[in-house]
Amino acid sequence: MLAFPHMGPQMCMKECLMHTNCNAVNFDKNNYICQLLQANYPGDALESSDGIFFSERDLWKKDFDACWPNTCPPDTKCYVLYPDERFCHTYASPCDDYNDECQNGGICRNMANGYGCRCATGYYGEYCESTPCTSSPCVHGNCDVSGSGYTCNCLDGYYGDTCQNTPCTPQPCLNSGTCSIAGSSYTCTCPTGYSGTTCQNDPCHSQPCKNSGSCTVSGSGYTCSCTTGFQGTLCEVPVAV
Repeated sequence: MLAFPHMGPQMCMKECLMHTNCNAVNFDKNNYICQLLQANYPGDALESSDGIFFSERDLWKKDFDACWPNTCPPDTKCYVLYPDERFCHTYASPCDDYNDECQNGGICRNMANGYGCRCATGYYGEYCESTPCTSSPCVHGNCDVSGSGYTCNCLDGYYGDTCQNTPCTPQPCLNSGTCSIAGSSYTCTCPTGYSGTTCQNDPCHSQPCKNSGSCTVSGSGYTCSCTTGFQGTLCEVPVAV
């Protein structure tokens, strides 16, 4: 007869009580889908792995607005107008009652087993509740829906299709320096003995070895290999003749 998604079992039974052509319901407990049935079968609350079949309407819980007993003519839906008036609505299509379920400009479409939502460009989901930005694809930026896709407006210093790259990408700091984001730029913390904006200067950068001695980096320091005739840590001492 009709099927409605996103509906619990109690609401499903209430929906059946409001429809004059409904005599039983089949509730899909895995997907929370309510199916209204005209056919009636003996036995109430027959449960299977997929759902629960309810048929004994006399036993169901009746809310004040449940339209019980339903005295409306066939092919109508009963509404209780508080406190004690009823209105019988000619039921033309599911979208008469559920058009508001479709969000973000989505249009309700009548289907053989209920209704569905036709979503506006850029939206998707059962009720058009999701956009391309719903999953927050922009890592370091703001997401804007663009047609059927999205664009990312990156924060200062970040770049890439999803703002996935930081000022520290790729690693600008040399010689095992540590990169830290600083506003829209970066700073490098250099290991001992290294210096410069990107730690590009090693301990030999200042040419500490005198008298044409050769400097070799050694850990965080250096050693000097002296030319003939000189000695000392910095090759600063002439060899006595």
